[in-house]
Amino acid sequence: MANAERLLDVLTFLEAHPQRHDQNFWLKETDSGTVGCIAGWTCLLSGYEPVLGVELDDGVTEFNQVYWVGDEARVPRCVLSTARVLLGFDEDQADELFFADYELDDLWDVVEEISDGAVTRS
Repeated sequence: MANAERLLDVLTFLEAHPQRHDQNFWLKETDSGTVGCIAGWTCLLSGYEPVLGVELDDGVTEFNQVYWVGDEARVPRCVLSTARVLLGFDEDQADELFFADYELDDLWDVVEEISDGAVTRS
């Protein structure tokens, strides 16, 4: 079963800050600040620190990995697998949520389905 509390926290954050949601990037730094998808925000809101990734053609930096919190060696971990574990998803559920170009309203619908109704929009 999905981690309903964490899912609700992430979606509530994104709903309060819709300009910070971009399902096309794990995380990226823009002139307006950090934006990202539900997987990227799951990691950030759970206390993970992003590792600067690749600079894209438009000068935007994309974060491909996150540092494991409390890991003195600061070993980078993949955003996808880290978010999947944090949210309690199996691979199919994670793929359904992370690899589609959903708007925020769509995310709520998919999360409600994946969480078997444990997470719903109020």
